[in-house]
Amino acid sequence: MNLYLVRHGATLENERKCYLGWTDAELSPQGTRQAEHLAAYFQGRPLLSIYCSDLKRTTRTAEIIGSRHGLKPEA
Repeated sequence: MNLYLVRHGATLENERKCYLGWTDAELSPQGTRQAEHLAAYFQGRPLLSIYCSDLKRTTRTAEIIGSRHGLKPEA
């Protein structure tokens, strides 16, 4: 079994060098591209499930990756 740990894509606040903590920010356009690159990376790897926190940026990153595998993230 392989376990992959992935950080969420960038937010506008990340790009401004702001610390977010539990602030619930959306992915920036750059963050969406980063998540799409991760989805492409995992394309050739079997994923059985995806887990994420309930924050928007993590959920959206997981949704983008999961969409290529027919998986819905579990928070």
